[in-house]
Amino acid sequence: MKTFWRLFWLAPLLSGAMAQAEDLAPTTLAKILKLVLSDAKENSISCTDPLLRMELMKLGVKLDPEANIAWVKSAPEKAKFRGTNRLTIGGQVSDLNEGVIVALVGEGGRCVFYVSKTNANANKVVLPTAVMKLGKVTQ
Repeated sequence: MKTFWRLFWLAPLLSGAMAQAEDLAPTTLAKILKLVLSDAKENSISCTDPLLRMELMKLGVKLDPEANIAWVKSAPEKAKFRGTNRLTIGGQVSDLNEGVIVALVGEGGRCVFYVSKTNANANKVVLPTAVMKLGKVTQ
């Protein structure tokens, strides 16, 4: 029984560590998302990722499933927010092919913004100034 509980408590930590190996750490990502929210003059974000939600709450960011900005990770989430006039942000460049407007990617120890103007125009989203200045604009 003791082994079960050890595994029970370690499983989320280990899966989180493995998921973060190629991506940005949730603490870093939360800080960047807070800056994007601030620049967009928004105060809430839609996010279902439990680790990222925890970090966003620590920073005082409101979580709202109806927010104008959404962090999307899974294919169903990407499909759900496509065409909803919301700024969708993902964690991989390949997300841009699935309708995501901004991809926040860790490259060489730094965060890089990839921005799809085509997806932004299709969703009728006006991108925050900081995102346009910092981002690598595609399409």
